[in-house]
Amino acid sequence: MIEGKEMRSDMIEELRTTHALQSPEQQEKKKETEAILGEQRARERQEHKEAVIVDGAERSAAELIGRQLDFLNKELIRLQEERRIHAYVMLATRERRMREAEESGRRQREERVRRTEE
Repeated sequence: MIEGKEMRSDMIEELRTTHALQSPEQQEKKKETEAILGEQRARERQEHKEAVIVDGAERSAAELIGRQLDFLNKELIRLQEERRIHAYVMLATRERRMREAEESGRRQREERVRRTEE
């Protein structure tokens, strides 16, 4: 048995050396994997931050647009009401002028009648 061990000692030494070399390689691979995972996590955090910022900006823009549309809607209603009131004023003014003209005509007729009676 000792003879077999001595004969295979070269092989045993080679296995020990190979195993010893594999351990640092495995540690290096593990470090690379951890570095890659760390970069991925950092990228995901950055993407999340950007998404939060974009979401906030979109909400602000939507709120601003909503307020602007509300203002424009109220302004449109106000202008329509103003036009309607203006139309009533124009009709009332026309009617008043017509009545004044009729009244003026009556006065002139009455004045003529008085002059002719005198």
